[in-house]
Amino acid sequence: GLADTEPEVDDDQPAAELQSITGAIADIRQANIDGNTVYYILLEDSDVYYTVSAKDYPEAPLLNVGDTVTVEFYSTETILINAESVKAEK
Repeated sequence: GLADTEPEVDDDQPAAELQSITGAIADIRQANIDGNTVYYILLEDSDVYYTVSAKDYPEAPLLNVGDTVTVEFYSTETILINAESVKAEK
């Protein structure tokens, strides 16, 4: 269930809120990790890559630079952010 994927939170830290961002893909890369293809999506005017696996998002291989997508994620201070969901906008 959802409870399993909630980020661990210290009591003195505010709970991470699910955020979403919509933008055009500036760069998309892929890597094979433990037999799963993981896609790294960079949006225009952004300096973080959102990561999503093809297993979780089967449409990932169809994404191209210039496509507009909405990514849902829990904000972190890292350069790679695991996407909770990715949705292509028509």
